[in-house]
Amino acid sequence: MSRVLVSLVLLALASSPLLAAHEISLVLWNVETLREGRFLPEQIRAKLKNDAKVLKALDADILGLSEVESPALLDKLIRRKLHKLGYIQVAVGDADTPEGFDVALVSRLPFETVLREMPKGSRGLVLGRFEDTAGIFYVLVVHGEEGATPDHQAALAKRLRTIVFDEIPSREGQDTPVILLGDLEFTPQAPAFQALISAGFIDTMSRLAPDIRWTHAFTDTTSKPHLVAFDHVLITPALARGKTRHWVEGSSRARRLTFMRRTRKISGQKISWPIDDRGRDLGFSDHFPIMARLWVVDPVPTGE
Repeated sequence: MSRVLVSLVLLALASSPLLAAHEISLVLWNVETLREGRFLPEQIRAKLKNDAKVLKALDADILGLSEVESPALLDKLIRRKLHKLGYIQVAVGDADTPEGFDVALVSRLPFETVLREMPKGSRGLVLGRFEDTAGIFYVLVVHGEEGATPDHQAALAKRLRTIVFDEIPSREGQDTPVILLGDLEFTPQAPAFQALISAGFIDTMSRLAPDIRWTHAFTDTTSKPHLVAFDHVLITPALARGKTRHWVEGSSRARRLTFMRRTRKISGQKISWPIDDRGRDLGFSDHFPIMARLWVVDPVPTGE
């Protein structure tokens, strides 16, 4: 369904005397080293300012953040820098890594924190249950383990399948929409990713060409640049065909905001590169955020 057609559908639904429609926007972003201890106070202030600039520009209803190494700094970011955006709830995962890496679910909409854990092959996971007049849906935020072995990647994929296709349906007693916001640290070509698709997940970015889809940039030991798709928005079939809640087709894509990037010459190539944290110079991130949208139909009582 094209974006124009979706807009027309939303307009028609919103004008109905029995239905009201609106959108929910979601962002997945690896904020890169949101931590204390390593940086001077003025650097931390610069980091919070930079992260806030990105999130203000995106202005999403629900945030899935990774590399949240300091819950205290996350609290400062949300409550001091982003207080006008109306975020009312934050849930941080339960990772216990040497680096302190973790994930966070941040929302303008109320939710129940159902699960916080660190499965094998990950740097943390948090699952939120949302409920409104259109029904129930879940948001799962996860960060994969950097440099994980194929076995660890497979273990993470298996745990995600179990949560989404076994535990949530058992809890709800029915097929329930789930959106997975994952910096999985592996690409769509990885066997672990293909296992997720075989289990029933839908890759909302599958139609994007590699030069459009990539979200993470790095150089290897030979200074060769790599532009990879480590960040993913996956949905369950219930969100692809839902009557009251539906992923907006074509909405999932990297947001390479102009102020987040610069042109760098690497190995003779000119590349639009993310302005990341390099040593003591704090930029934005080595990942570009992904934004996606859901449209929601809220039934209105006929007596109103």
